[in-house]
Amino acid sequence: MMLNAFIITGKRLEDTVGESVKVRIKPEYFHEVILCLPYQMDYNADMVFEAVEYFDGLFLYGKVFHKKVFDMVEEEADMARDNITDKSSPPKSEWFGFKYKVNPETSKLLQEAVFKDGGGWGYTLGKNLAHTDQPFLVVRENKITFSNDEHYFETCVFLPEKQPPQPEKVFKVGKWYKCVEGSPSNGLQLNNYYELLNGSTVSEGLRFKGECDGCYWSKSRFDISSESDYDPNAKKVVAKDVEESKLDNIVQVTITRSTDTNNFMSSFLTTKEDINIMSNQNRVVSVKFFDDDAGLKAEHSLVAEYQVTTRVSDQMTISKVLLTEDVAGDIELHNGIRANTVDLHILKQTGNKVMLQPVEFEDLRVEVRQV
Repeated sequence: MMLNAFIITGKRLEDTVGESVKVRIKPEYFHEVILCLPYQMDYNADMVFEAVEYFDGLFLYGKVFHKKVFDMVEEEADMARDNITDKSSPPKSEWFGFKYKVNPETSKLLQEAVFKDGGGWGYTLGKNLAHTDQPFLVVRENKITFSNDEHYFETCVFLPEKQPPQPEKVFKVGKWYKCVEGSPSNGLQLNNYYELLNGSTVSEGLRFKGECDGCYWSKSRFDISSESDYDPNAKKVVAKDVEESKLDNIVQVTITRSTDTNNFMSSFLTTKEDINIMSNQNRVVSVKFFDDDAGLKAEHSLVAEYQVTTRVSDQMTISKVLLTEDVAGDIELHNGIRANTVDLHILKQTGNKVMLQPVEFEDLRVEVRQV
């Protein structure tokens, strides 16, 4: 609805108009007012017009508008109504002139950054936080608009895309972080992951579990963006929630593929020495292949499961499964799920929606359990 604007009818202008003034339409009302101006002209928010006072309004191009939709402009020589630009430039900001993909948190941060630099919403919301549930924000010049249409955002908004402001990252107790500056003499190894125990109450130092414990380390020695719920370098881990009495029946195997695709080399963690020794006793086992990607939901982590009767070691049983079952086909089906799944780990860390990449056989964890 037009803001306090109407067409003059039934009155003689010469009886009602006052002095002429130079005005510029305020940016927050620009689009509303432009609807009532001659469509043949190309307008922008910096154009200066000549209007005349009309009671409590201003008369412009056959219509009267409330004064609050205008900025008053200082008198300049040879000002023309439709081609003079205000000499004052709009506010500058690193956030103006871009489009953004946001989540509720980054939407709030972006809006606050725009408000701080003199911008705001392109209508009556002004500098009030709003529409944090919308996935797309656009800041044209210094005005914010929103959209929930991804196709429109990608194809119809002709502005460069930029990452919105990100929340400040903090080191979290119990999380694992990658060392980027080691100190071997003190047990801190480059590229190893360490679990954070706590931070110093009197300095910026961090204390980590492991051989490097006993020192408070500078935050600069660790990559905060590498945060993980576990040690990604630990390829051989027995499930924590398994009772010790049941460990006899569980083997976790890490398998790597050699240059000969028909030849597989395996290394695995056992709980008894004789678990890998060939036996004359038949047994039924379940062989499961897991995808432990932190960005994947738990319900999608099981790639494939096969139940087989065997009398050989777990290592040889796995080799048999690889030769007799369509493991490659199951991995391909699993990758189809990944291709349509948002990486939850990246989404949590950055707010960006990125699809999971395909996995290969050597990325999987294999578990052998006696049925």
